[in-house]
Amino acid sequence: DGQDPLCGWCIQEQACTTSHKCREPSAFKPAWLAATGKSCVNVTNMAPSSISYQSLVDEPAATKLTFSLESVQVVPLNGLDLSCEYRSGMQRHSAPASVQSDRHVECPLPPAEKLSPPRKGNDFEPLAVHFAVKGRSIVTRSVSIYNCNSHSSCMNCTNSQFGCAWCYTSGTCEEKGAPCKHLSGSDVALIETEDKCPQVWTKSTNPGIVVHSGLSSQIAVRVKNLQPEQTQAVKCKFVNAGKEKVVTADITATTLTCAEAEFEFEGENPYVLVGFTVTWGGLDLPLDNLMAIQVRVYKCRYMVAYCGQCLSLDSDYNCGWCQGPCDTPVPCPGTCSLSKQC
Repeated sequence: DGQDPLCGWCIQEQACTTSHKCREPSAFKPAWLAATGKSCVNVTNMAPSSISYQSLVDEPAATKLTFSLESVQVVPLNGLDLSCEYRSGMQRHSAPASVQSDRHVECPLPPAEKLSPPRKGNDFEPLAVHFAVKGRSIVTRSVSIYNCNSHSSCMNCTNSQFGCAWCYTSGTCEEKGAPCKHLSGSDVALIETEDKCPQVWTKSTNPGIVVHSGLSSQIAVRVKNLQPEQTQAVKCKFVNAGKEKVVTADITATTLTCAEAEFEFEGENPYVLVGFTVTWGGLDLPLDNLMAIQVRVYKCRYMVAYCGQCLSLDSDYNCGWCQGPCDTPVPCPGTCSLSKQC
């Protein structure tokens, strides 16, 4: 198989050597693994395989990391200086390791301030764990440090692989079993599956709601899974080029209707997309907008240049070709415009 039968891995030196050169008092038995054996030091049975970032904040000393070493045993020698070396982003932390029954290792987990917290929208960060002797890494594995709070929508929260759940009264993603309460202090059940998430939606296959620039419109969408208090103090928020417009909204059965708002933009662009968010309650907590519903504010005259193109536009735009009067033999240019503006 091409392997030199005299070569092998000197575990403590972390080098490929012959057996007689692997002489230093070793923390491991065997100290040298023959290449022909095709087995390396490995980590198995790591527990927990994922760790809550919040638990490290709340109870930093409560959880230990345990794992087993495969293919070797640890020899009980003095001065071994066994440790777990943790690496998270640019952060480094060392913790003493203890060994039970020759191959089972236990290490304290690092405190939260020694970890890179999961970024917003990304609910976990890998934590590299190096089992080391005298500061030299012998074998490494990774565990996931997760943070349910990194999610800002019910759908992303309930789809997390770490069993997160949504507290709609605070608009936060929590670990299952965490408290979720009404403003009155009474308990509220966490939402654990995405099909129960309060949200706005539309039957249209195109989630863009069209409004001609310069016109006022009452934007209407569907809603589902709303809790009773989520029908109170409802608002529609429209954002365009950093400018925000907020209007009140009413909910009737499964329909939400925003109060009339004017939509307009400057320039010769054919359209702009206006961000759309529905909030509820005194905290202005947003409802999920899974379909990414937006308002498309458009101008017929800049959408197309020719009559045929204009008449081929989707009927939702309500555009038509407007041919101006001709008082001279010179050909008269027409424009694509709203029928009522011609």
